Amino acid sequence: ACLLEENPVQQDYISQAIHCMKLEYADGIPVSEIAKRLNLSRSYFSVLFKERTGQAPQDYLTTLRMEKAIELMTQYGMSPSIAAVSTGYSDIYNFSRMFKRYTGQSPRTYIQKNSRQ
Repeated sequence: ACLLEENPVQQDYISQAIHCMKLEYADGIPVSEIAKRLNLSRSYFSVLFKERTGQAPQDYLTTLRMEKAIELMTQYGMSPSIAAVSTGYSDIYNFSRMFKRYTGQSPRTYIQKNSRQ
C-alpha cells in the first residue's frame, strides 16, 4: 500500500492520491479508500481532485486502468479477461462495459483493429 503523509498541505493531497492510484490501480483500489487514507470525506476529496485535475477521481482511475488494459492487450497480446484482472477488475463484464464506454468498442473489436501483430 502506498504511504501517505499524515498532514499534507491541501495541494499535496492530490499528488499523493495520484501516486496511490498509479501504484494500486491494479489492486482495484476504490476512490473511497484513497479519501480515507487522506483523512478526507469522499465528497470533499472529489471536489479537491476535480479542482486540481479537471477530472473526477473515479474518471482518472478508470483512465489509468483502461490505458494500461489497452497496452496489455495490444502490445503484449493479453486476453481481455487477463487484462481485466491485471488492471483491477474482478468482473470481466464490468471491465467490458467500462472498456466500451471508454473506447466505443468492445475489447475484442478494439484488439482486432489495434493490435501490433
